[in-house]
Amino acid sequence: RDWSSDVCSSDLALTSTNITWSGRPYELYEIQAGTTVGSYSRIGNPVVPTSGVIQTALPATTNAASFYRVRKVP
Repeated sequence: RDWSSDVCSSDLALTSTNITWSGRPYELYEIQAGTTVGSYSRIGNPVVPTSGVIQTALPATTNAASFYRVRKVP
């Protein structure tokens, strides 16, 4: 598996309603959530940031998720 498209977990900040991370402007990212490590699925629509710091609201349906990651979509 090539992990180079994942955002480093130390770059993620999570509140009860938002997730924030560092990325590259105008590249496509998707937020993924899961209840166990290694079992993720995309939540919400992909995000295209216009700056290097991205903040987006978490969908209300992710309340049971314990693990989050952000992936750059190729």
